[in-house]
Order: sequence, then structure tokens, then C-alpha cells
Amino acid sequence: MKSYVKIFGPNLFDALKKIEEVFEKDPAITGEGERIPMEPVKLISELKKKETVLHNVCPDWTISFVWKQDPNIEEVINLIDKIDNALLDLKARYTITTVSDPLAPPEPEAVIKLPSDISEKYAITYLKFYGPPIAKGIKIMPEIIEKWPKLSEGKLVGKQTGPQLGVFDYALIWRELPSAKDLQDFLTYLDNKMTEINLMYNVVTRSYGI
Repeated sequence: MKSYVKIFGPNLFDALKKIEEVFEKDPAITGEGERIPMEPVKLISELKKKETVLHNVCPDWTISFVWKQDPNIEEVINLIDKIDNALLDLKARYTITTVSDPLAPPEPEAVIKLPSDISEKYAITYLKFYGPPIAKGIKIMPEIIEKWPKLSEGKLVGKQTGPQLGVFDYALIWRELPSAKDLQDFLTYLDNKMTEINLMYNVVTRSYGI
């Protein structure tokens, strides 16, 4: 299993160095991995070879590393916490995706077990975090769910065979289809909570059974 990290500037090079240091010190990581060519000369050379295929030169991830063995969810969150702490003094942001097969990322609907109290028509709000602090965002989700009664429960998006975080990080399951006002009120509340911990995020809500 590999973890793929995408870094957003500013301070991109500083963030890359700090994340590499985190991976080098983590005993669960093999040390094997790769990163996209960051040196300007090499980038220019590659661009000349592939003038119209920029996405081949700059793929969706910035750096990746291999786990010695498939991690459990606590080990993945522990790694995220280390990256969060390493980047706290920088303005850079990042996302992390931990998957066994990057070419076949898990469909979130296929890995979420629905609760028994859900209606035939329901919705799921999926969250994607841009840290730091991703770990803190994951840890406050139970508090958010508890204070919002129209939500049945929330879950990290993963598989029983091992965590595969990154396509979305968290799923919030509505007991029934929320109204437009329900969504607006909840997203306002969520936005305030994310602002308190200074965590950037994206959100997608999908309806089912209609």
C-alpha cells in the first residue's frame, strides 16, 4: 500500500522537504517512493518532450511512499498527524491518499456500510480535507455529528481490508433526504467548526434512492 501526497503552495519546496523527513523517520515506511521532477531545468526538458501533455509531467501527486505492510486506520491517522505538525509553520496545504491501487481508487458508495435506521431515500455528504490539520479535522467529526440530529452517523471512507483514504476522507450519512435549508444550515455550522481549527475542506453531497 502507498500513500500519495499532493502539496499546494506557497512554501511548496519547504513542505516537500518536511514531508520527506516525516517519511524517513517513520518506521512503518519502507523508504521506497518517488516524487515528481521539481527542478526547473528537468521540468523544462520534460516539457519539450511532451509539449501538449502537461499532466504526464505533473501528475496528481507530488510525492509517494510505500508502507512496509498494509496499515490500519490508526497508523494512517498517526502519519497524518505527523505531517500536520511538520507543516504547521508553513502556508502550504496538502492532501493525502492511501490506497493499494492508485489506478482503481475505491468508490465511496461501495465501502460505506449504511446504518439500520436510514430511510429508502437518503443522502451522504462527503468531505475532503486540505491540511494541516487533517488529523484534527477527523477527530472532531464525532462531535459535529452528535450535535446534528438529522445525521445518522459518520465514517472514515475506507475498506475492511485496510484504509484507503483520500478519494474522500469522511462520509456523513443523513437519515433521510435533507432539504436545501438543512444542507445550508449544516454547511454553515460545519464551516464555522472548520474555521475554528483552520482546516480547508471541500464537500460533495449525493442523494440516493430517488
